[in-house]
Amino acid sequence: MRAHAFVVAADLPSGMNGDTGEAAGDVVHADLTVSFARPKKCFLNDALAEKVGHLTLADIGLDAALCDVGTSCDPCELIALPELVQVRPQAPWAAHKGVSGRIGIIGGSMAYPHAPVLAGLGALKSGAGLVTLFVPSYSAPAAASWIPEAILNPVETSQGRLSLSSLQPFVSALNGCDVIVLGPGLSQTPETSQLVANLLGVLQTRMVLDADGLNALADLRKANQWQPRETQQLILTPHPGEAARLPEVSTESVQNDRLAAVRRLADRYQATVILKGSGTLVCAPGRSPLLNRTGNPGMATGGTGDVLAGMTAALWARQSDPVNAASLAVWAHGTAGDFAAFIDGPHALTATALAGQLGKALSFLL
Repeated sequence: MRAHAFVVAADLPSGMNGDTGEAAGDVVHADLTVSFARPKKCFLNDALAEKVGHLTLADIGLDAALCDVGTSCDPCELIALPELVQVRPQAPWAAHKGVSGRIGIIGGSMAYPHAPVLAGLGALKSGAGLVTLFVPSYSAPAAASWIPEAILNPVETSQGRLSLSSLQPFVSALNGCDVIVLGPGLSQTPETSQLVANLLGVLQTRMVLDADGLNALADLRKANQWQPRETQQLILTPHPGEAARLPEVSTESVQNDRLAAVRRLADRYQATVILKGSGTLVCAPGRSPLLNRTGNPGMATGGTGDVLAGMTAALWARQSDPVNAASLAVWAHGTAGDFAAFIDGPHALTATALAGQLGKALSFLL
């Protein structure tokens, strides 16, 4: 019936073992699973995760102490709406744009002029008060069309790429931001690595490293030109390929044990890590990973990661704990992707369509 109707599973998809997620036979393939009181352990199993669809929880009045009898520590925890509501950022009634978060976005190149614009769109749609783009002039037309609310600082470039010398005049302005997004569309060159190394050294603000910012960080760590420092607050947002470069392993080894991979990255870089993919994971050093179960295969398209980077920065600016900010961002990002897929189908899902649904997704939280 799934081809003809929207399928909702009550508590868990019929046929799925509630403890293990395994199945002896057929399992209902749900578009939406409404689980009661608490998430079920079966939702941690990647093998049949697609059968769950978009996961949400319903309070049916059961006593919390009763629900938690006999619980034990699992290798990871589930990111779920009831917990997110407890840590959501709340703006005071007299809020102004200065207290809603100042986000700076550094990225873009001749080949990828629009990546930082998508990050800016994600930040603005997630409640950022001010978004400033530090981008090549190639990005200006897209910025004017998609985010006229953003402040645009066109940067003089050499060969269409940002460089250390071109960004030097903006260091003071960058340090005035609450959170910096570094990397969308930046390109991969020795000059890029030099730029990233310098910014990591001179900027005192919190930073979200994405895309080519992560590739540069991997090169710097390999060359022993960067080491984590206690005062530096970082969120890293790798997809599996980028995650493999950071510790110099294969993409297959990352995917074969994603829990171990995200823990290893968090410890190695002393940063909060968002390991993107089916079942996105969030992990900080010394803490259990958190698993997200919103989202769908239609989100595997260019630009959605840029939107997530901007969202993460905006929510971190308003929520001091990086794990909470990252969890809020990945849940809302996946939920917006689910809304977009429900409307037009997963095959038509684009990064801008996802961003267009962020208001609905965040309305559950903010």
